[in-house]
Amino acid sequence: MKKIDLLYRQYIARLKGAATAIQFVNLMRYSGYFLVSILLVKSSIDISTIGSYEYVWYLASILTSVWLNGIVQSFVVHSRGGEVEMINHYFQRFSMLLILSMILLFFCFYQWGSTWLAYLQFESMPSGFFHYLFFHFVLSGSYMLVYKYMLLNKVIAMYVFGVFYVSLYIFAFTTLFWTDYRLEDVFVLLAYVALPFLLYWVIESKIWKIDKKFKLNWKGLSALVLIQWIGYLSIWSDGWWVQYYYGIGEWFTYFRYGGREFPLFIILTSSFATFAIGLASNNKDLTSELSRIKEGSRRFIRGFWPAVILLLFSSTYLFQWVYSPAFQSSAVIFDLYLWIVVVRVVFVRSIYMGQEWNRPLVWISLMELIINFIASYFFHRIWGITGLILATLIAHGIELLVSIVYLQYIKQIHWRQYIPGREFIVFALGITVLLVVKYSFFQSFLMAAH
Repeated sequence: MKKIDLLYRQYIARLKGAATAIQFVNLMRYSGYFLVSILLVKSSIDISTIGSYEYVWYLASILTSVWLNGIVQSFVVHSRGGEVEMINHYFQRFSMLLILSMILLFFCFYQWGSTWLAYLQFESMPSGFFHYLFFHFVLSGSYMLVYKYMLLNKVIAMYVFGVFYVSLYIFAFTTLFWTDYRLEDVFVLLAYVALPFLLYWVIESKIWKIDKKFKLNWKGLSALVLIQWIGYLSIWSDGWWVQYYYGIGEWFTYFRYGGREFPLFIILTSSFATFAIGLASNNKDLTSELSRIKEGSRRFIRGFWPAVILLLFSSTYLFQWVYSPAFQSSAVIFDLYLWIVVVRVVFVRSIYMGQEWNRPLVWISLMELIINFIASYFFHRIWGITGLILATLIAHGIELLVSIVYLQYIKQIHWRQYIPGREFIVFALGITVLLVVKYSFFQSFLMAAH
């Protein structure tokens, strides 16, 4: 009984921790997107219409993620270790920056978006796009509230935000089942859903009472935004190639459904990556903090192994069961994207950001984008959609290698200080071997995903 009581107390203590709360909120966000994807397939909507929804989400994500994540991370960096007053004032400044940026970007895209999309060889905007874009702007921007609550250790508020968000998002799409709503009508409903979030965000930030004594590090902020911008362009480049070659119909839908990384991996690693930025900012005892980052990598590797094996050998059946037999090609795409978890369990970027070594990180990120773009063009001509995925995997691998080499030979930080070498090598090689075994040296894979 004492052991059970101890485990219970540990479990409750973990639930009360900000780290668990941020993971819960991320889980709610990804769960919302996942459940909606199932709802759309199970409804009477045809695959081409689902492709329009995926394209709307894709475009909205590009227009928010490329700059918003850099601003949010800069808010965390500015506010780390600060008192309540300091955190509130920086939240105020960054909220004002986000809201003004959203207004400006929304206006510019409303005026010239169609021209930009045509020039950049994108498909045209589906009906209802700007309603969904407004919703995505507000919900993504107000997500900075979660990080404020994390810094202030307001755990209950974080849980409430996560539940409220996923409930409203799923509710909006369930209207397709019991009304005559079309997909664009759901986007309008989502725009109304965003209004209370926007109002609460404005009231919470008090952006009309700016304290001028809190200055922003514009150089560091712009560097983080640029790093995120380049990084997300690389991530979303595969979607651009698919819509360029295949349009936004069936194949775009299959690709988008399969091209999502396993949410649990993203939630856990991204949450720890944010935490690791704070660890890496400790200049007094970086060796000790690197050891904690290394231990985090080791835990993820050991914890992810069973999940990766299970997903690889059950994905084909899961996609057919959860969605429909038509989504077998999505399972193939999903399998290969599982390899990206190898990069996710190494938190080298957090070291760069914590130490504010932004310039080399910009160049490394730009290098990855260029490699990804060039390799995608040539690999697609050989292997089709499979080639696009392989190009992304190779670009991510090269970026990780260059980042490690730079730290070791320029900054004198050996990779063994923050990477559990033996476990990582076995993990990377193991996933590669499992993929080869499953698809018989890729022959079946190339036929299924070409």
